Formats: sequence, C-alpha cells, structure tokens
Amino acid sequence: IGAGDVVPHKKPAPDIYHWVLQRLGLAADQCLALEDSAPGAAAAVAAGLPTVVTRSQYTLADVLPSHPLLRADLGGQGEPGAPAQGHDGAGPWQGVVAVAQLRAWCRQPG
Repeated sequence: IGAGDVVPHKKPAPDIYHWVLQRLGLAADQCLALEDSAPGAAAAVAAGLPTVVTRSQYTLADVLPSHPLLRADLGGQGEPGAPAQGHDGAGPWQGVVAVAQLRAWCRQPG
C-alpha cells in the first residue's frame, strides 16, 4: 500500500505513483490509475499512467487536467440498472466499468 506519508510530496505531485511503480517493478504503461479527483488525476498523468476518473459528489466540480492519458471522466463506476455516465476519448460513455473496459482504456495509445 502506498500512502502520502511515504513520499516527500503529496498529490498532485506524481511521487506516490513513482514510488508504487518502482516497488512493483512495472512501467507506467503497464498500469491504469483509478482516481476520483483532479489532484489525483494530475498526479497519475504526471507519472505517465493512463487514468480513469470516477468522480464522487465531492469532486464533481473538479477541473481535470487535459491530457491524452486521461482515458475517461465518469460520474461513478455504474452498476446493472444504474449505469455510470461521462465521456472517454471516443465521446460520451455510459455503462458499468468492468475489467474488459478498464483493459481497453489501458491499451489506448496516449
């Protein structure tokens, strides 16, 4: 588990993502960051990670960074009968965030 107290700078700095990637022995393009706020999204894309943002009621007004690694901006994760809505690189998006969709967002060029 990586938490802000193990790195010198907290989000929006990318330190925590660099710390985790180094310990996992993975490159940023092998991973997908799931964030819920603008500072988290800024940290993830600064670290080179493809990023999906699923907002909460507390982060609806956040202004996200404009970056090709920001794959989707959604109003939640959705569930059967109550799909999430938002947009991804292809335009408006609606559905349930599932593993297959996460993999597709991760593989997009960016």
